[in-house]
Amino acid sequence: FLEHVWQERLRHFKADALEKDQRVLDAEKKLEQLARSLGAEGVVAENRELSRQNADMKRQVGEAKRDLANYLSEAANIVYENDLLRSIANVKPEQLKLKDFKLKDKVTSAKAVAAAKQMEKEVAELEAERGKLKARLRQLSELAAEKVSLLHNLQPEQMLQLEEIAARMRKGKLELPLDDQSRQLKEERDELSKRLAAKDREVAEHVDRKVEEVLKKQGATKDLEAKVAALEKDNEMLQSSLEAYKAGYAELVMQQESPRLRLVRLAAEAWTRSIPDANEAFCHGPIGPTARPGPAEDARDAADGVVISAAGEVCSLYCQVVEALEELSRERSLREGLAEEVSSFQQRFDRLLAEQEVLYKDYFAQREEWLATTRSLEERLRLQGDLLTDCQQKCEISEGQMRTWQRLAEGTAPELQEELVSAMGRIAALEQNESVLSRKVEAERQGHSIVKEAFDNLQKDCCEREGFLKERLSKAVLWKRRGANALRIARRKIQSMVASSDYERVQQQLQVCRQREFDLSRRQTELTLKVAQQEDKLREMMDLQDRCRSLDHLVRETEQEFTVLRRRLQLREPRFAAEVALFTRLTAELQRTLGFVGSFEAAARALGLAEARVAGLGFEAGAAISVEASLDEKLRKFDVNNDGFITLGDLRKFFESH
Repeated sequence: FLEHVWQERLRHFKADALEKDQRVLDAEKKLEQLARSLGAEGVVAENRELSRQNADMKRQVGEAKRDLANYLSEAANIVYENDLLRSIANVKPEQLKLKDFKLKDKVTSAKAVAAAKQMEKEVAELEAERGKLKARLRQLSELAAEKVSLLHNLQPEQMLQLEEIAARMRKGKLELPLDDQSRQLKEERDELSKRLAAKDREVAEHVDRKVEEVLKKQGATKDLEAKVAALEKDNEMLQSSLEAYKAGYAELVMQQESPRLRLVRLAAEAWTRSIPDANEAFCHGPIGPTARPGPAEDARDAADGVVISAAGEVCSLYCQVVEALEELSRERSLREGLAEEVSSFQQRFDRLLAEQEVLYKDYFAQREEWLATTRSLEERLRLQGDLLTDCQQKCEISEGQMRTWQRLAEGTAPELQEELVSAMGRIAALEQNESVLSRKVEAERQGHSIVKEAFDNLQKDCCEREGFLKERLSKAVLWKRRGANALRIARRKIQSMVASSDYERVQQQLQVCRQREFDLSRRQTELTLKVAQQEDKLREMMDLQDRCRSLDHLVRETEQEFTVLRRRLQLREPRFAAEVALFTRLTAELQRTLGFVGSFEAAARALGLAEARVAGLGFEAGAAISVEASLDEKLRKFDVNNDGFITLGDLRKFFESH
């Protein structure tokens, strides 16, 4: 009965929920119609959108608060971990002051920034000075080039060469400078000489190596040729023996097949002769055991004997054939091995031929070099011969002059006068040539003096410029030192300007302010955590209140229905009415005994609440909804499978889900 009641209640609750959903939908439709009639559809849509946004914002705010709470808890954990580590390491709070380190880092960073700025300024000044010096050097070089080109008629390249020569002379050595082309030619010459020396070494090593290899392999070549000839002879002998084996094998096959054919023929003849005798014996009766054997049996016995003898011959022939085949396989393997050896010998012979060809090429190359060397030596010999011929001619001329002087010494005065006149003419010609050469020498000396004077002027200018630049550089170094000293003094003054007492006082105030800030931040973190926890608890309490309201509503409806059902059952069942009266008296006595603790009027309270709700809704009298009417409607719609009441399992699921 109770299960039936609960099923009825569950059916009623389901129908009530559907009815309420339908009412909500009808109310929304009415609201849309009202908004459409008033022209406020946008307002309604905006209201819904704002409600949705408000819910989303609340959800986001809750998530942000949870994240903030997590962050704050992590920060608190870090602070706690720091304090724990300090306690483990026995580090007192006043022993490790982070504020001092931060202040020192700040002061050090400020000093570093100031020093970097000063260095940048000095570098900029030095760069400007260097640019000015470069411009001055360019002006001096242009002035020197202009002076040389105007006064001495020299080219800029010649002037640069003269300056390089002067620099090398100041170093104590005189070397003519190289221009770009001569320098490139010198590098090419050095490279070619290195490559030529390397090639000469490689050729010499290669020739020596090849000669040694040829000398080593010359004896091996003769042995290989002898082995090749012997292997060719063995190959011919093996081929002849193979042909003989093939001929013998063919003869054996013919001899093996001829006895078989003969035996078959004899067996056929005996079979044909034995057929009439067998018919006769069949007609006259069975043959006794003492009967004489016929010709068929004789032929069979003879055939068996021939076959036996032929089988022995066949076995011997097969053995010979197998031996011949094995011999042939051995000969074939031997031939293959010999062929491989011959191929290897052929490859070695080819390599030897290639090496011999290389040696011949090297020999001809060395021969060409030797011929070229011989030709060069012959050319030198020819030149020496020409020099010898010239020397001989000079000796002959000297001997002729000696003979002439002897002849003059032995001759008369007129001849001496003629010789003297001719000698004076030659002397006059020589003096004329000497005067010409002396004028040329004087001109060259004048040119040399001009060049020397120009060189001296250039050297003087260079010395002046060098002194000027050294002076400017020394001044720049002095100014740099002065600037460094000034910066050092300024840093010391800046460090000593702030009073120590003011600094300590400000530092203490700063420490106190930072401690307060740290305490306030920690307090703020704790308060934020508490607020977040309280909000979470408040949200949970609101959810619990909603659940309690729904459960109270459900309990009220259940109490009302139980009261109505109890009244109806009392009217229909007298025994149930007696039990109810008995339990009512027992309950009243218990309440009176206990001092009316826990007394309640469930039915009266449920009916009163229902009437108050009906009166509060303001429905008409005809449309009033009572508990009895709803219960009657549920009972009219009673179904065994779907009674509308809540079962214990559904109630348990409801409580578990909520």
